[in-house]
Amino acid sequence: MDYGDVPGWISAIASALTLTVAIVAAVAAFRQVREARTLRLEQAQPFVVLDVEVSGTGHPHADLVIRNIGQTLAYDVEFKFSPALQSTLDDGNTIGPLADASLLKSGIPSMPPGREYRILFENMPARFKSDLTRRYEVEIAYSNTRGEKETLKQVIDLDMFYGYSTAQVHDTHHIAKTLRAWAKSTGVRSF
Repeated sequence: MDYGDVPGWISAIASALTLTVAIVAAVAAFRQVREARTLRLEQAQPFVVLDVEVSGTGHPHADLVIRNIGQTLAYDVEFKFSPALQSTLDDGNTIGPLADASLLKSGIPSMPPGREYRILFENMPARFKSDLTRRYEVEIAYSNTRGEKETLKQVIDLDMFYGYSTAQVHDTHHIAKTLRAWAKSTGVRSF
């Protein structure tokens, strides 16, 4: 049998295999570059969240906390609560119901990374004695620096704060409260 130019065939097959490996490597490199770019863009996004935390004044109060935990500025931050946000503190609030707070009702024009807003939300024991809902679905919408709209849906479940005890931690708020009581009891007007 005559196979012709065997070294030529071997050279042609080796060239074809080299070309195939080069194409596969180029495709893999392109995918890695695309994934790295996607990851970089995702990491350089605003990420606005809403949470309920024990108030800085301590138990029994809780704050509604809004934070941008992302890496860039968030624009046109808006909130939609379902059902409508209510608090047991609404009745005694001289400035109106919590749901009418400007930053919840009208939104936040811009929110830098790391920015946090804390709003007194609730007296938790009063909440659990009331008929008010303990669960809210919150839709948070905001734009990134490229003008792309992001929407995040969260559930705020106040039952998470029910049925356990916490230790009382005394901080600067409690020190100031004690000093005010001392000043009042001793007749000191300034300190």
